[in-house]
Amino acid sequence: MKKLTVVKVLFIIGLITFLFQSIVMAGGSYYKKALSFYKKAQQRELWNDFQGSKNFYRDTVRMAQISLESEELTAEETKEISGIVTASQKKLSSVGDKEEYQKKTDLGYEYSMKGFAYSKAGEFKKAESAWDRALEYYKESLRLAPDEQSKVKIETEIINIERYLKEFTTE
Repeated sequence: MKKLTVVKVLFIIGLITFLFQSIVMAGGSYYKKALSFYKKAQQRELWNDFQGSKNFYRDTVRMAQISLESEELTAEETKEISGIVTASQKKLSSVGDKEEYQKKTDLGYEYSMKGFAYSKAGEFKKAESAWDRALEYYKESLRLAPDEQSKVKIETEIINIERYLKEFTTE
């Protein structure tokens, strides 16, 4: 019961913080909005929320452009906002690369989990002395193995089973 109330309190605090930031940001300068969006973009990128970070980087560039066009900025603020725009534009391209890598990694993870399941099934069949079935599972696991290290381990199991079958079934 206490856990539920803690969650409610944290939710309410988060909601109040969000509303406060929304109200303050609504009347704030575009310069401050650009800085805020840039920080949020960096935070989202750290969380591997690539779509969110790309959106915040785009918003950063848009707010910075409006700020440069419509607000009276000091030389220091102008230099800072220009640097943020440059960094955001560079990040937009690098985040796209990271997003593509993440998609490939997720696909690799899916294959590795299937491969892991086949490997475990092979271990189970091996423990039952169902050698032929274990060999089938290990070969399927080898096909789905995500990296060389996994492949070497699985190939070792396959070789051991084949060696065992050759030695003990021919006698």
